Amino acid sequence: MNTGHYGLRLGVDHSIHRIRIAATDDTSAILTREIGAPLLDHAMIPGRFVLSVGDDSLHTAPINALATLIAQWLGLIDQRYHGTAMLTFYDDTRVTGIAEHQLAVIETIARRFATDIGAPGYRPLRLALRTVILPGA
Repeated sequence: MNTGHYGLRLGVDHSIHRIRIAATDDTSAILTREIGAPLLDHAMIPGRFVLSVGDDSLHTAPINALATLIAQWLGLIDQRYHGTAMLTFYDDTRVTGIAEHQLAVIETIARRFATDIGAPGYRPLRLALRTVILPGA
């Protein structure tokens, strides 16, 4: 049973928060508020997911390892994300929330990644032009 749609806010501190997005909500206003930036950049990820970050975060915020790992896991591997990020869904007409049954899987993986990132001895494995992050590498 579908009980709602949500965005997943991913913090640079590895925090994970579900943000309710109703069908009638102004998703742009929610993204702006939750990310904390007046202008946003959106990356389309395979599976119709969208990862949004502040437009100037590349120059003003640290790398968001959790958002980068989630994007890599979903299939967008050649990009690093900076600052607070929000994962949402594109439904052919607009950016909206992710169905709860889909979000549950993503959130479980995100929590595992966040635990791995916070583990002692964790470090990214650097390869060529991109960073692939492996726990305990």
